[in-house]
Amino acid sequence: MPINLRHLAAHSSIAANEEYLGVNARLDMEDFPIGSWVKTPSGRIGTVLKHRGAQSRHDLFQRVIVGFFEPIGDSVALQPHLLTIIDKPEAANDPS
Repeated sequence: MPINLRHLAAHSSIAANEEYLGVNARLDMEDFPIGSWVKTPSGRIGTVLKHRGAQSRHDLFQRVIVGFFEPIGDSVALQPHLLTIIDKPEAANDPS
């Protein structure tokens, strides 16, 4: 069977395509320290309250719990790659 060069070229650029699509640059829970200000996909601004790991065999995703000021006590659990960091707490910004 002859080698299909287009097929070979397509597979050799998989790593470049994954990087282009953001697969390799996905953020993890540790990229959002507790106390950080984040923006959700809906545009709401909140504070990271805690981190939650996978809850069961069927739910393998990490979640970041984000609390909001309005309405008081409102919170949401989102996967880290859905959040945008706005500001980190002072202790996380300290390089020492």
